Amino acid sequence: MYTVYKKQAGCNKKKRCEDIMKQNNSVIIDFKKAVQSCQNRQTGLQYDCYMTRGRLSGHCDLLISEKSMQTAEWFCLSFAPDGLTRHSYLHQRSRIQEWITQRGGIQITYLQAMGLLGDAVRQNYKYRQDNNWIHNHMSIHLQRIWMDEYYNDRNSDLGWILCKQDAMGILQIYLRAVGNKDAALIYDMSAERVKNHEKRGMYTFCWNHVLEDLTIFDFKVEEIIQNREAEDYTFFLTVYGAQVDNRVLSVDLSLRIILEQGYFRILREKILEARLIYRDCAKKALS
Repeated sequence: MYTVYKKQAGCNKKKRCEDIMKQNNSVIIDFKKAVQSCQNRQTGLQYDCYMTRGRLSGHCDLLISEKSMQTAEWFCLSFAPDGLTRHSYLHQRSRIQEWITQRGGIQITYLQAMGLLGDAVRQNYKYRQDNNWIHNHMSIHLQRIWMDEYYNDRNSDLGWILCKQDAMGILQIYLRAVGNKDAALIYDMSAERVKNHEKRGMYTFCWNHVLEDLTIFDFKVEEIIQNREAEDYTFFLTVYGAQVDNRVLSVDLSLRIILEQGYFRILREKILEARLIYRDCAKKALS
């Protein structure tokens, strides 16, 4: 929207016009931002992007193809500490189409692709995995994930996937995400009032959890309390998992899940009790 002011005859009218323009400077178009926004949209139109199923389980493959399908880049993404594990090129239309067909590629936008790629690569850096080859790579997409206009809280938000889940699905995804140390997904699953205006990048970098080193292999829902006046559920459950020293624990916890802004989110988690149910005594004796 453009705001236009016309100069009027007379000294007083001229001064008044200048005062009005100073007061309304904020509504005049920032052409630099407008041009950048236009360039971003045009960049997205240059590519077709596809992902495989599995993002909510902690891993997926990503394909970013030129519109002509002459060249595409294939990324293997883990949202656990492994991060980006593989990158390769496809150079023939037939091979690109075969990838999409055989892997059941789901078409997404370029900015959504940047969000997935950025989340995975940041795991490499946070957990100090092999990232030298990523840092020095010539891929334009790996360079763009460090630019705010391509990777930011809005573009990387996973609400477009989470909105398809019911409350039980969110519960299962959350437990898996904790085990994967998938802080980006946990942030997007959290209710807005829990985030307390904290930025996504800072949250994921600082995230830790008392159960993050527990490999959860099973859980049992003991009780569900539902608020009949709203989509508001409190789950009481027991999770079973193993630690790196082969100790097996059972942990009682509660999770409150609410419907907020179109999909279910975690409002509150509380660890109630942890119990040791198995210890590898033979290994302890040897040590």
